[in-house]
Amino acid sequence: MSTTFPVRSGCGSSPLLFAARRIGAGWRGTGSKVRRDPAELAAPTAPAEETLARAEDRELFMRALDCVELDRRSVFILFELDGLSMNEIVKLLRIPLFTGYSRLRTARAEFTSAVRRLRPRVEP
Repeated sequence: MSTTFPVRSGCGSSPLLFAARRIGAGWRGTGSKVRRDPAELAAPTAPAEETLARAEDRELFMRALDCVELDRRSVFILFELDGLSMNEIVKLLRIPLFTGYSRLRTARAEFTSAVRRLRPRVEP
């Protein structure tokens, strides 16, 4: 049984492209592109404090990323995390070049502002 998805002509992006971006965002970070030494993998686990700090950093990152509007977040993720060039991004998202740069600049500002706002304050 085969299912086809309608793609409206003239749309900025297809439903499949949107779904692929969302699925890809969920898988990001689960694989490793770096080959590791098996001895390194067998090393004892990190101390609890370090593991907790990494989990807190990851939570802060995800919460800050959620504060960035979806269109800008897509450009931000594709450029900063996936390493695509702006030319590749604008072709993929079917947006003008300067719109891509504008969305990236605004997304960086929103993300930075969100991190500053969400980061717990440390008293001296």
